Amino acid sequence: MEDVKAGRRYAAALFRICLEEGSAQRVHEDLRLLVGLLETTPAFQRYLASAAFPAHRKKEALSRELSPHLSQRSVTFLKFLIDKRRSAALRAVLARFSELLDEEQGLIRAKVTTAAQLAPGQREALIEKLRLLTGRAIDLEEQVDAAVLGGAIVAYDDRMIDGSVRTQLALVRERMKKVRVT
Repeated sequence: MEDVKAGRRYAAALFRICLEEGSAQRVHEDLRLLVGLLETTPAFQRYLASAAFPAHRKKEALSRELSPHLSQRSVTFLKFLIDKRRSAALRAVLARFSELLDEEQGLIRAKVTTAAQLAPGQREALIEKLRLLTGRAIDLEEQVDAAVLGGAIVAYDDRMIDGSVRTQLALVRERMKKVRVT
């Protein structure tokens, strides 16, 4: 939990700096690369977390290996996390940085769950309805779940619109339980 709180604070500070420099998109890509590296390379994660290696050695090695692939701002930030012993906060940094970048770009990430894959026309119509509803650009992620039975569940910005057949049937079931037959 402490890493999440620290990660959110660090992401906000990093984002402000990146906005001033005009490097927010590049740093976001770098953070995604680093988190991907952590997730696919357990040895890298253990190395960053290990107290057996002094911070200066980690920073030297990371500079040497990652500088050709990352922006200077990203390398400097990673060194800062190592100095603060907060490399475990990197995932939280990416999550919050992504949120801030989406807000800055006027983008909302929405998720739709349906029983079957949406047809292209349905997808575009849903995106347009959400855009009109929110006044912002929409990045729509689709998920198929046969348990929905039909209809759709749309989630965005801490909101959920549940138009699934499963939920409608559950509501009918609850209403029927309340009906007394005499």
